[in-house]
Amino acid sequence: ALVRGLAVGLGIDEDEVSSPTFTLVHEYRGGRLPLLHADLYRLPDGSVIDDLGLDELAADGLLAIEWPERLAQ
Repeated sequence: ALVRGLAVGLGIDEDEVSSPTFTLVHEYRGGRLPLLHADLYRLPDGSVIDDLGLDELAADGLLAIEWPERLAQ
């Protein structure tokens, strides 16, 4: 629900938004900014965000992360 709300706020069709559980990241374009939706549930504990490249992918957009506690501190 949160990511759908973010999509609407960015001008992206909320019907386009779905859970990225099996693909790790979904990217939505067509709004004011790109929206990246990451679900880290299936990552091994202690993964490092730098290894995933999410910060680079979302450099010019908005990144929403589910299960952020799966990342190393």
